[in-house]
Amino acid sequence: MMISVTKDGKYFLGADPEDKTIEQVKERIELEINADPELRILIRADADTKYKDNEKVTIACAEVGAQDLIYSVYEE
Repeated sequence: MMISVTKDGKYFLGADPEDKTIEQVKERIELEINADPELRILIRADADTKYKDNEKVTIACAEVGAQDLIYSVYEE
């Protein structure tokens, strides 16, 4: 599962072009982790993304039991 975080604090799931709220992201993580407890989550962030926006994703993952997180940074 891939979650992208933009520098303006928007969240995107996979290739879906519609941005999501952090609550929607958390709900989706929970659905996916319940279906596959070994789920690996890739968190992609813009180089200028604020830490607090990435932290929200990390907290959402922790709250639903997702533990296998990978972080990457991309430049546009």
